[in-house]
Amino acid sequence: MFIAKELKKTNISEYLIYMFQVEDMIRFNECDSGKVVENIVNSFSIPENQRIETKKWYEALCRMMNEEGIQESGHLKHISNQIKELTDYHYKLLELTDDNQYSALYNQSKNDIEIFRKKLPSKPESEIEVCLYALYSLMLMRLRKMSISAETHEAMTNFSTMMAYLTKKYHEFEKGEMEL
Repeated sequence: MFIAKELKKTNISEYLIYMFQVEDMIRFNECDSGKVVENIVNSFSIPENQRIETKKWYEALCRMMNEEGIQESGHLKHISNQIKELTDYHYKLLELTDDNQYSALYNQSKNDIEIFRKKLPSKPESEIEVCLYALYSLMLMRLRKMSISAETHEAMTNFSTMMAYLTKKYHEFEKGEMEL
C-alpha cells in the first residue's frame, strides 16, 4: 500500500505495473480478503499501525475486484482509468507537441508493440497498455528466472525507455512544469 502511494506520485508506469501484480496476488488468493490478509499482509514486517492500514487497503481492493467482476482477469476501474489517462497523454505528446525525442522513442517501439499485442490473449485497447503488459511480463519472467531472447530484451529495453520518458513528461505536466 505504501509502495503504491509513493509510486503513484513518483512513477505512474511503475505504479500501474505494481498494481497489476497486486491484482494478480489477490486473484491467486481467490479475491478472498481473509486469505489475502493471511497470505500477504501478515507476511509483511511492518509496525502494527501500518499493518492495520495495509489490511484495510487490501480488503478494499478485494471488495472492489469482486464488485467489478474482475476475479479472473481485467483491471480495477481506477487502474483502467489511470491507463487511459496515460494513454491520452501519450497521444497528446505525439500530436500536440514537437517532442522529437518522444516521437523517436515511440517509432522505435511501434513494430514491437504490435508484435507483442498479437501474442497477448486479451487484446489491450492501447499501445501504452501493451507496453505495461510487456514490462509486467518481463518482470514475471525474471522472477521465474526464465531466459529472454535478444529480440525480446531489445524490445523490452525500447518499451522501458519510451515509458520512462512518457512517465517523466506526464509527471512534469501533472505538476504544472510543462504545458501542451
